Amino acid sequence: MSQSSPAVASPSALEGGRPDGGEGGSVAGMAAFFTVQLIRRATTYPLQRFGQLTAAHHELVRQGVLHDPYEGLRDTVVTTIRTEGWLSGLYRGFLFDVITAGPASVINDVCAQLIQLNLYSLLEPFQDRLTHTMMLNISLGALWMGSVLSNVLLNPREVIQTAYATAVKVDAEDGEEDQGNQEVDDRPSSIAEVCRSVVRQNGWRTLYSGFLINSFASVGSRFAYFNLVNLWTCVLSEDRATQLLVPISITSSFLSIFVSQPLEVIRRRIMVAAIQGDPYSGPWQCANDIIRTEGWKGLFAGLKYRLVLATMNIGVSMFLA
Repeated sequence: MSQSSPAVASPSALEGGRPDGGEGGSVAGMAAFFTVQLIRRATTYPLQRFGQLTAAHHELVRQGVLHDPYEGLRDTVVTTIRTEGWLSGLYRGFLFDVITAGPASVINDVCAQLIQLNLYSLLEPFQDRLTHTMMLNISLGALWMGSVLSNVLLNPREVIQTAYATAVKVDAEDGEEDQGNQEVDDRPSSIAEVCRSVVRQNGWRTLYSGFLINSFASVGSRFAYFNLVNLWTCVLSEDRATQLLVPISITSSFLSIFVSQPLEVIRRRIMVAAIQGDPYSGPWQCANDIIRTEGWKGLFAGLKYRLVLATMNIGVSMFLA
């Protein structure tokens, strides 16, 4: 009989997703859930935006949106707040993110469970021959297929949210202010304006830019996370693994984020390029361009933000639990 594994924290907590379990659908439980999610997102959203800006800042320079790339954490924060102000700099796109997060989570769950139930029914005759590790990877495969299905509806949300977060306000070029040009913030502000600006370049297909890589990126960190946790629980005894549950979860989370960061960078760059009207032909062209112009470290731009974001999400979840 295969060794049973202790319950582990879901990686959804790392990205501010829907927590596992609930309070049975009671009004008080749902109110508590949404309150926790709102506090968590309000606390971590600035890091989420800065992480997206850092992942895509070289693309924004290539598209002529930024004059120069950011030079680290401090420069990203200081420049964004100086040019946009505290509220817009920290929380641009926050309202859209909060409004759409709940429906997006439900769509993800429904699609994943739909695929999982059908897959399990097909594999039921072979259940006795499947090990715990095999069932884990089958579940993750079902999660990926559910992600592909849900991305048909959710990819436009990712593109619009990226358009919100990467619509930066920049300082005037040297000499422009001397010519009497006033700095005008012409960035789209409402959801309708952002949608129109997105589809204006290449039509509605812009909303599905990065669809393939997004399907992999959305489950890549989960795939690495659960396999790393499973590896630890196979090496350690069940009692020892339970005692070290939090360190195992955090370590596996950080390693899974590191492994999946190139996919995160590539998908953000593909979306930004499509939004600006100069799309890549595919993920390979985007990856090759990053490596050629920035080196391999370009594939890990914004990694520190995701690691800090994961830490904050865990901390906020434990504090509000």
